[in-house]
Amino acid sequence: MKPIPMIFSAESIRNIPTGRKTMTRRIIKPQPKDGIRVSQFYPSGLEDLHGYEVKCPYVPGREVWVKETWRIMAMPEDPIVFQYTDLSTGEESEDSFEHPGYEAWVDRMYEQLGEDCVKADIKEDDDGYTWDYENCPTRWRSPLYMPRWASRYTLTIISCKAERVEDISEEDAYKEGYDSREAFLEAFYRLNRKHVEPGSNPFVFAVEFEVKHGNV
Repeated sequence: MKPIPMIFSAESIRNIPTGRKTMTRRIIKPQPKDGIRVSQFYPSGLEDLHGYEVKCPYVPGREVWVKETWRIMAMPEDPIVFQYTDLSTGEESEDSFEHPGYEAWVDRMYEQLGEDCVKADIKEDDDGYTWDYENCPTRWRSPLYMPRWASRYTLTIISCKAERVEDISEEDAYKEGYDSREAFLEAFYRLNRKHVEPGSNPFVFAVEFEVKHGNV
């Protein structure tokens, strides 16, 4: 199966490498009509109460590469250095050059780095723009635009179940990285406020995973 990307918030990212977070809940889109039931007719094994399949990409054994907030810390000829919201750094993988569109991406990054340096009043010299790592002027970037070769974590899906988000148990809330159901639900509605109303109790896929470092 082809690996798929998954966006995580900064607070979730902090708990992934320690093993504190081993579950994530993802809103089912579109929401099932009236409910979900087991189905013997569809590959996902799920359907809504009108008989339409509820498709699920989170198949056990599938690998997921993590997308998170990031920025370019340094961009010499080789390799490019990335920084993440916990202020740790990482370098591009050796096979990044083989990805389609890599050269165009590098050209765009150089142009934007120049814009960031001008805004920070950093002067260009014979070596281009240089700066102190502690005063990095480059912009933070949305997880949506993280290239695959910048991802530092890979997850392997162990299991997946469909349920209402407020049906979460205390045990699963702990696996999500929280100390209680209440703490998890507060964070869930806050982080997903653009997609669901507080207390709307949407259907979600509850995905359990194993963590490994490095890209896929």
